[in-house]
Amino acid sequence: MKKLAFTILLLLCVGGAASMVYTQYASPQARLCTTIENQCGADVLPADGCRDAMAGLPSDEVAELARCVEPSGSCLESLGCISGSAARRFGQGFARGVSGR
Repeated sequence: MKKLAFTILLLLCVGGAASMVYTQYASPQARLCTTIENQCGADVLPADGCRDAMAGLPSDEVAELARCVEPSGSCLESLGCISGSAARRFGQGFARGVSGR
């Protein structure tokens, strides 16, 4: 019984650690923020601030942003991706407000 409890506890710890590693390093949000920080520098948009800003976005939009930012070669291109996404969200919200839906 002790071996079973130890095995379950070990699996929970490994699962928690894997989840934390994925969230911090391998998720689209983490890759996006790390790329932006590497290209622009931590003084423009630090990775922690980026993660906080991206927390409210739907996962499909974060994945789309990551696909745009990752191949970009400069900070300006990355910020263009973010600006385009923000403008698209603004346009969608404006259209909903005007149409009353």
